[in-house]
Amino acid sequence: MSLYEEMQNVRNQKDFILFLNHLSQDAEQHPQEWETLSVPEYLEHVSAWVADYPASPANRIDWNHPDWNTIALLFYMGKIYE
Repeated sequence: MSLYEEMQNVRNQKDFILFLNHLSQDAEQHPQEWETLSVPEYLEHVSAWVADYPASPANRIDWNHPDWNTIALLFYMGKIYE
């Protein structure tokens, strides 16, 4: 299962913790796939995606009640958003 597929399947705390561990491993094993490698820059990209995405026509997130899958999505987008 790809990291993206795993992110889509996060439904609870246990899934989220496992996903974060795999995300960390992915950063170590595939740094060329990451837009950022520093923690500050990664967090900046997560923040930028959260600020930008609500205006997207693809937005289907209830930002007042995010679930575990949404939280996993935030961390995944930090990997690829610039």
